Formats: sequence, C-alpha cells, structure tokens
Amino acid sequence: MSELRVPQEWVDLQSWLGDYYLAVQVEPEAGFVRVWGYCTHAQLKNKGNYDPGDRTYSLNASEIIADISVLTVAREFCTTEPTRSAVAAIPTLPQAQAQNLIDRLGNAEIVTPRLAIPFQLWGGLIEHGGWRQNLYERRIGLPEQRSILQWLENGVSQLAEAIGWER
Repeated sequence: MSELRVPQEWVDLQSWLGDYYLAVQVEPEAGFVRVWGYCTHAQLKNKGNYDPGDRTYSLNASEIIADISVLTVAREFCTTEPTRSAVAAIPTLPQAQAQNLIDRLGNAEIVTPRLAIPFQLWGGLIEHGGWRQNLYERRIGLPEQRSILQWLENGVSQLAEAIGWER
C-alpha cells in the first residue's frame, strides 16, 4: 500500500483509460479486498512516475486520495474539474503487420508479450478487439478460427478443386 501501480495500457490507450483509478489491496489467503484510495487519470499521468522497464505508472500513497467517499462528492460537485490528461493516439496497424505480431506473440514461451515489442505496436494490436481476441486464443492454444471471408476465399476454392473444378 505504498503506491498505486497501473500498467501503461490503462493510462495511454484512449479506448482503455478511465477517469478514476482505485487503489485496491487484495489478500486472497485472508479472504478480503480493500479499497484504500483513488486518483484521477490526470494525477496518475502528471504526478506519477513512469517505469519503462515494466511499462507501468506509479503514484505514491501520499498522492492518493485515501477517503473513497470524497470520490462521490467530487463527481457531484466538481463536474468542471478535469479528470483526464490528453494522450496521443496510437496509429492503427496494417492487417499484415498485426497478423505477423499475433503469429510471433502467440508463442506461449514469450512470458510477457506486452514487453516483447514497442508500446506503439502493442497498443495498436490490443486496442483492436478482434486482434486482441485472436492473440488470446493463440496464446492459450485454441485452434485458429477462420472468418467467413477466409472460408469463402480458401475453403470453397479447395472444395471446388477437390471435385474437379479449375480456376
């Protein structure tokens, strides 16, 4: 409880960032979860320390608002107070590049795929829901799912060739 630590994805991806971040202590052996404070995106981005080694932002406990009831008051009475900082948009990856990254990062021997490539590439990959799902399925060993378009392009052609048709 000395700091709040948040992965970069939750701070620097426009579609993932939030207005507020809760500082939570989880003790599974003791069977409890405790919310011990919160901060805004602006606080985390502007006052937090970025660690490029594990790509996380951290904010010292002294910078965190400990009284969670203040959050309700702030949301009700401080509606003009900015909670977010501006973040740069991550460029969209070309389909071929995304597929190459999925093929590479789908290898389960890569323990932390989020650290295996530059953040701009990682962010572009996981911000796309379909590519994120594809990477997840690849990493847990599910068989590759094909789209209808892929089936029409490949499967029907293979079937036609099998029954004697030619292109």
